[in-house]
Amino acid sequence: YFVDRARGVLYWKPPPPAPTAATAGAAGGGVVSLLPRVLAIENATDVTFRGIAFLHARANGVDALHSTRLALHDCVIANHGNLAVNFTNCTDSEIADCTISDTGDGGVWLEGGNRSALESANVTVRGCSFVRFNRWSRTYRPAATLFGAGMGFVGNECRDAPHQCVMVVGNLHTVSDSVFANNLFESSDSGVIY
Repeated sequence: YFVDRARGVLYWKPPPPAPTAATAGAAGGGVVSLLPRVLAIENATDVTFRGIAFLHARANGVDALHSTRLALHDCVIANHGNLAVNFTNCTDSEIADCTISDTGDGGVWLEGGNRSALESANVTVRGCSFVRFNRWSRTYRPAATLFGAGMGFVGNECRDAPHQCVMVVGNLHTVSDSVFANNLFESSDSGVIY
């Protein structure tokens, strides 16, 4: 690794994966993970993860709590038992241009802001692709849950979900410019945005 202190950037090149682990995952031989989560962040400020694959956690892939200006850009977040990403009480943060797939209990959970005072958390998911994001909880586990005040779901694609794609609870949320395809095939009296 290298720390560029003047720019405030950490450069890290991970070691190559063990040949057996890479071969097993690529060949469809399966992966067994005991990892509860791939990444846990709490009380962080000004952190960006770019171009990283967060794979194979038993619970959530990424858990971020009480953080500001946190960003996940161009990442693959897949094969998690619960959510791909949980941003709880984060502000001025985003998940952008990520591929999110094959999760058990939904895609992303965004919770924050102040509903009573109408204070926005300013957390956005944009330009992401969501596929097969509720493999074992078939209903009420959307690609994105916007809970609180001031969340955005903009320019995303959601497909292959048996139930809803976006759940909106609270105020000052934005859902726009997104594509929804091949969803709601195991439920009735429902909609992609709920």
